Amino acid sequence: MAKFKQALKALILPASILVLWYFTSEAGILNSYIVPPPQKVFQTAVTLIKKGALAKHVWASLYRVFLGFFWAFILAFPSAVLVGMVRPL
Repeated sequence: MAKFKQALKALILPASILVLWYFTSEAGILNSYIVPPPQKVFQTAVTLIKKGALAKHVWASLYRVFLGFFWAFILAFPSAVLVGMVRPL
């Protein structure tokens, strides 16, 4: 019973965000071009999964993220070593 309550508590915030997103998009508060309604996001996700394109797009995004971290490390690590080696004035 305690695990059920814990799981229910964990779902309150995501469910609240989803409900708020739904009602604000239905009311026209959110621009549907910038923030599409949750139904459209779900439909698009299902379509991409059926076509097998979702994995391709996720891989492309992850590649860009890891490439960015790689180049950040390549540039930042030598800079940090240099700063650590230089004596303060």
